[in-house]
Amino acid sequence: MSTPMVTTAETLQRALTFHRANRLPEAEELYRHVLEREPDHVDAQHLLGLLELQRGRPATAITWIASAIAALGAAGARPQPAHAALHLNLGNAFQAAGRSDEAAASYRRAIDLDPACAQAHSNLGNLRQTSGDLEAAVASYQAALRADPAFPEAHYNLGNALAAMRRDEEAIASYRKALELRPAYPAALHNLAGSLQTVGRLEEAIANYEAAIKLAPRTARMLVSLGTALREAGRLDDAIEQYRQALTLDPNDAAAHYNLANARYADGAVEAAEAGYRQAIALKPDYAEAHFNLGKLTADRGEIDQAAAHYRDALAIDPGMKGALFNLANLLQDHDRAEEAIDLWQRLIARDRAYAEAHAGLGGAQHKLGRLKPALVAFEHALALRPDLAEVHYNYANVLEDDDQLAAALVHYQRAVELRPNYVEAHWNRSLALLRAGDFATGWPEYEWRWRRPYSAPLRRRFVQPQWRGEPLDGRRILLHAEQGLGDTLQFCRYAPLVAARDAAAVILEVPAPLLAVMRDSLGGMGIEIVPMDPGFPGGDDLPDFDLHCPLMSLPLAFGTTLDSIPAPSAYLRADPGKLSAWQDRVAGHKRPRVGLVWAGGIRPNDPQAVATDRRRSIALAALAPLAGMPGVTWFSLQKGPPAAQAQDPPVGLRLIDPMDAVGDFADTAALIMQLDLVISVDTSVAHLAAGLGKPVWVLSRFDGCWRWLTGRDDSPWYPTLRLYRQTSPGTWAPVIARLRRDLETWVAEAAVAVRPP
Repeated sequence: MSTPMVTTAETLQRALTFHRANRLPEAEELYRHVLEREPDHVDAQHLLGLLELQRGRPATAITWIASAIAALGAAGARPQPAHAALHLNLGNAFQAAGRSDEAAASYRRAIDLDPACAQAHSNLGNLRQTSGDLEAAVASYQAALRADPAFPEAHYNLGNALAAMRRDEEAIASYRKALELRPAYPAALHNLAGSLQTVGRLEEAIANYEAAIKLAPRTARMLVSLGTALREAGRLDDAIEQYRQALTLDPNDAAAHYNLANARYADGAVEAAEAGYRQAIALKPDYAEAHFNLGKLTADRGEIDQAAAHYRDALAIDPGMKGALFNLANLLQDHDRAEEAIDLWQRLIARDRAYAEAHAGLGGAQHKLGRLKPALVAFEHALALRPDLAEVHYNYANVLEDDDQLAAALVHYQRAVELRPNYVEAHWNRSLALLRAGDFATGWPEYEWRWRRPYSAPLRRRFVQPQWRGEPLDGRRILLHAEQGLGDTLQFCRYAPLVAARDAAAVILEVPAPLLAVMRDSLGGMGIEIVPMDPGFPGGDDLPDFDLHCPLMSLPLAFGTTLDSIPAPSAYLRADPGKLSAWQDRVAGHKRPRVGLVWAGGIRPNDPQAVATDRRRSIALAALAPLAGMPGVTWFSLQKGPPAAQAQDPPVGLRLIDPMDAVGDFADTAALIMQLDLVISVDTSVAHLAAGLGKPVWVLSRFDGCWRWLTGRDDSPWYPTLRLYRQTSPGTWAPVIARLRRDLETWVAEAAVAVRPP
């Protein structure tokens, strides 16, 4: 009895049955049987290509599917929508082989044959998304969904593209649609959670991460994602637990080490965080974010060179990492490497001309280098892009003020505090600008913001007694206490007698130790008790009893001082008679006129603004060389501190007498000044002492002069005997000293001034 002949169709059907059961060897054998009978069998070639693709052999798959398509052409078959599947799968094989352009061409051919081929549209969208063409990817996914609205993968992929474009709410809607069609879709739940996290809906994000973890096998990636949402929600301990579980699943997961390090750093465990970042980098050397965060950690710890190296490592891996460029530029700029910072700011701007913060950073670096015009241009670019940035208005105002554009500066200080009402430094600098402009009525109240500054706040006296604000004293005892620099105390102690005249039972004036003697000499005879200030934090435990207190620099506010009501006696400071006699004997052999010189101020190292100001106000003794050779003048050094060493090597022709080794405090300095005819000084405490004693004082003032010297005048309403010599351009002292030399020649020539008794 003969065996019935098995037809080609039956063999192909059996092969498909094996294929669907994943019995690939049996399926392959039967496909090949079909092709032995019919070498150009289109379906057998196509299905054998799919089988090879399933095995991970895309090159072989391409050969078989391309042969099937060629067989159709050889047979003269007219293109039909049904043939789209061959081009779709050929595209899949090309994509698996990494041949993206050919894959895209195959998907397009499938779409030409069948515009309703949703899978081809979707797969083309995946290619476009991978290449970064997100707009085209979105169009492809939308075309797929027009062809098949119930296509969950297309909704999911559309969500991914929209999320990458920061169209987060649309992405959320797409993920939700995918989940409506397929509720058990862990990837969609995970990515939905990511978009919810991006828009700040953290509790919803956490719930969706947890749902994804329940549906899918627990992976380190999912636990890390949940941990990041928990950390952002402030649940730091829960986040740390998720990261630790992730590392239990996969100890070599670099992202888990990195995110655990972030959480430990937020928790204050700096050493553990550093170890975590380093472990993440050891596992993944090109982990740019870990290098970046290690840079932030070391920068916060003050390890500037190490931080810069870590930021540079991050940039070597990802040259487009704006955060690393930004932080590195700021780091260098804050540590006197402004030239390097400028290069980085310019690189950021070249990449993104709309990056307002980079323009502002460039302006700050140019300002640090004293390049005011380029700084102004950079800040103007920043404000054109982002007029809502308070810090940019503040920094722009600083440059405008340094450029002597005071009215414009005030406009931008005002805008800064409007945008950020509690912007301490903007209020503080605005107060200085208002006072410099002579607007004392607005300036003195604003000046009270000084107590919120990082430098000033620790020095604020926390007395239980209330601060006096100008109300009647009614026989109460009041403490006036010094603050800020010695020059400020010397200038504002003039208010102490006025307070005593306000029916105070007693006035106690607390001053730093170097001023104690001169204050007692000057004010002690007026019934004002002078007491020393604790050189550390002034606790006030040893002070006499008092009912009210007031910082010296708040007295103008308490008195409502205006330009017209400044108390300006010709001399309100006094020198001790015994010291006067001793110093008169000491300098008696030196001819007149006698002129004292001070070329540098002191610094407050904990106040960066004061340090920067001192760099602009102080000069080297060598800069005073044009004063050498003045006939008949006897020069005395009044300089204290490290710059005093320059007196040992004065400019040629400037014969300088240096008696400062015998000067113990300001009482000695006062007695010495009373033997002189003129004091020439930079803007420092000795200038205030000399002017308070009623001596002629010529002050060398920087271009952006101190607020107390106002603007546009060479005299001072605070001191009748003071004359100002202002810079006409920033940092340029030579013309100022040349002008002073000419005036000095005239002064010396006038006998009445040149030979004035002490």
